[in-house]
This record gives sequence, structure tokens and C-alpha cells, in this order.
Amino acid sequence: LFACQAAGLRVPDDIGISGFNDMEFMTSACPPLTSITTHRFEMGKQAVDLALQTAGGKVPTRQIINLGYDLALRASTGRRYRP
Repeated sequence: LFACQAAGLRVPDDIGISGFNDMEFMTSACPPLTSITTHRFEMGKQAVDLALQTAGGKVPTRQIINLGYDLALRASTGRRYRP
């Protein structure tokens, strides 16, 4: 975002930008950044659960755990802003 602005590009008029992991600062940027929201806390919880199972001699029943993701749609993509 900042590199685009420094180069004279208008976000989102000239270029749309989106991010990943939806860090807190993204809502405070100008314009606010669209981002994919991953469920990092739940990922960590699941990883610890699997590690504890493995350390306890159990084979985890699930090898793949899909926690999904959400889209935090904000002004940086030129789409209608919905906080």
C-alpha cells in the first residue's frame, strides 16, 4: 500500500490491494485493506491438541483439519466498503 502511494498510484482507483491474515493495522490503513482472515488462534489450538495426542502415543484420527477462512472486504480493493 505504502509503496503504491509513494509511486503515485491511487488505491483503489489505479490498483486494488488485498492482504492475508487480517492484521489489526489493516483496518487503520488509509484506505483500509481488504484481507483474508485466517483463524490463527484455532490453528494453534488444533496444533497443540495434535501434538499432545502424538506425545501421548495416540495417532491423530484427522490428518487434515480445514478451519476455513473469511474475507474482510474493505476499501483497498475498490469494492463497496463494509466495516
